[in-house]
Amino acid sequence: MIRLKQLRLFSALAAILALSGVAGAQTGEVTLSGSTWTGRVDGVTRYTGTSMNGAIGACGSAMSSGTINLRASGTTTGTSRIFGSTRVNGNGFTITSNVAGGVIQNRNGGGTGASNIRIAGAPWFGMYFQTNAGSTFSGISGTGGILMRIDNCAGGSGSNFNGGSPNATASGSHAVETYGINSATLGTLTATDRGECGLLFNQTTTGRVTTVNATRCGRGTGYAGLRYANSNVDCYASGTTTANAGGRGFFSLTGSRDSAVATLNAADNQGIGIWIQDCVNVRVVSGTLRNNAGGCKAVSGSGSYANVTCL
Repeated sequence: MIRLKQLRLFSALAAILALSGVAGAQTGEVTLSGSTWTGRVDGVTRYTGTSMNGAIGACGSAMSSGTINLRASGTTTGTSRIFGSTRVNGNGFTITSNVAGGVIQNRNGGGTGASNIRIAGAPWFGMYFQTNAGSTFSGISGTGGILMRIDNCAGGSGSNFNGGSPNATASGSHAVETYGINSATLGTLTATDRGECGLLFNQTTTGRVTTVNATRCGRGTGYAGLRYANSNVDCYASGTTTANAGGRGFFSLTGSRDSAVATLNAADNQGIGIWIQDCVNVRVVSGTLRNNAGGCKAVSGSGSYANVTCL
């Protein structure tokens, strides 16, 4: 009788833990043997075949929370979707893709993200996370497309994005773009030879970046190493922004307000060093601008200014 009561008590406790999420997150493993990809979740095989994204996606579909570990480099032919509070750890491996979408993609999640992944090829997006309430990244690097696009375009609101310190090289579009979200944070963003911006805070409220290192970003275009656009509010680059040999240095426009760049050093750009256009209280506090073909600076809008040295 006592044993029966103990079993009933244990079953009830297990049910409570499962409902509360204390039972623990799941672990996915994506491995390659020869040309065969295998996706397992907590030791259970969810996929076996020739598709890398099929293996990642099968793990993602079987998990409500936890981490999918990539254990080999490979090529994807489609989007790898993850769900719920799930993350992907690339463990330093490379995903090569030309997919017309996101290499890793999540919609309407929370507690999501990715780490230690290099993207090669020319996908539209490397990390494409939509309408997430909390996405965290670290160690993301790559070429082509937009390396990271974080937005609210999936029918809700996006917030609390932490991008770590991404490194984007070689063609593609913006290195990192946020759109329509509240609270975006990055450390050091390095962008080299990008087709458009190094960092674009787009219709974003409370955007923070420590350091932007943009080289040859947006060359031959009107884009800039750092850009605030479309009614941004409270965006701040707190360290040194360097934007050299690109389109423009810093560009802010279309109703952005209450935002700043602490220090901007811009040299050898094809366009203007600083253009603040019809913004309210957008400031460049200090910096040095040298040899920008379009001129040093142009500023308009109440409370806006650029306190820089023009050489």
